[in-house]
Amino acid sequence: MKPRLALVAFGLASALLTSGCGQGTVEDGSGRSTPGGEAAPSAGKSSAPPSAAPVDVTPRTVEAGEQGDAGGAAKLSSVKVTRLPAYDRVRFTFDGGVSQVFAEYMDALREPGRGRTIDLKGEHKLVLVFVGVARQDPAVRADTTDTVREVRASGVFEGEMIVGLGLDSEGEGPAGYRVEVKGDFVTVEVAHRASPSGSPSGSPSASSSAG
Repeated sequence: MKPRLALVAFGLASALLTSGCGQGTVEDGSGRSTPGGEAAPSAGKSSAPPSAAPVDVTPRTVEAGEQGDAGGAAKLSSVKVTRLPAYDRVRFTFDGGVSQVFAEYMDALREPGRGRTIDLKGEHKLVLVFVGVARQDPAVRADTTDTVREVRASGVFEGEMIVGLGLDSEGEGPAGYRVEVKGDFVTVEVAHRASPSGSPSGSPSASSSAG
């Protein structure tokens, strides 16, 4: 399936989050995807020590596996933000499974179809597109941290839900992040500090493209 993040930049897509079921894949922050077989732990409680903070800031696509539903049946049931020693974790729980997740730093979160900028707290905007989501109330309720300043959805369009993470990082530039799709969970982990690799290259400019 052709990635739809370009539609975000042009303000032609909208989205709401949805759930995933079955095995998925994990984007490890270096551009590689690995199978995800174990059930995801509840947000905010980790039985293992936290791993190193992610450093990759480049756009990526994460497949949810065979059980992901591209037909748009998943519904977002909750969002939980947890602060860990080196990074923050944002966990989206769905009823039903998303088939893909696209992630990319953008200049702004925009209203689908109109291109109007949607206010989003934080210096950096990490835009997520969840594929395989049913129409639903776009309201997203989640706690915030010093890193995750806001979580906000812009709507659902043709089975795709767009959510923006408004982020502040320590230092100059965006923070590294990683994305995991496993079962009913989509987990995004964002480092507290700006990535040493610098700003993402090759990303479309939402503000310039939509104008």
